[in-house]
Amino acid sequence: MSQEEFYNEIGIKKPYFYDLLTASPPPSDLQNRMLSVLDTKTGTNTERRNKFYDLAAESRGEIPADIASLITEHPDKLNEIRKMLATLCNTNTRR
Repeated sequence: MSQEEFYNEIGIKKPYFYDLLTASPPPSDLQNRMLSVLDTKTGTNTERRNKFYDLAAESRGEIPADIASLITEHPDKLNEIRKMLATLCNTNTRR
């Protein structure tokens, strides 16, 4: 797939595409569209998807978009998430 095909598929213009290549990663909705196009054209690749979200989040100083989306979609699970993270990190959470 060419770069032109890719940015046309995700619905952005050429200048914005090149801005994204040289600047900070795109917002999460555009990240999701980009991954959707890649999955459609090249097949789903969980490792690629996770790395994409991780790198974008690192550059933006944010939580990866896929994780943030899961948290947002399940606010009733916040205490369970805290407990799980505390267990995974082997730390105590304090409030």
